[in-house]
Amino acid sequence: LAAATDLARATGGPEYSESNLPKLMPWDTSFWVERLKEKTFDLKEEELRPYFALDAVLKGMFGLIERIFDVEVRDATGTVEVWHPDVR
Repeated sequence: LAAATDLARATGGPEYSESNLPKLMPWDTSFWVERLKEKTFDLKEEELRPYFALDAVLKGMFGLIERIFDVEVRDATGTVEVWHPDVR
């Protein structure tokens, strides 16, 4: 968090100066941590999206849940009422 705070102070403008803002506010933290990752690793999160297709991620995540907890996760499309059309 200290590195993210330093980055905010260096690039965030006067509103992030130490005298103006003694520490990062909770709502600023995720933004500055993401900027720090971009700067440190020269990689934007959006660039990773093609490597993590939703169906593959869901299949892997639910497979892991089944192995760890011995719980079967099944697609609920058309079998139960859901709160959003994207819910399966």
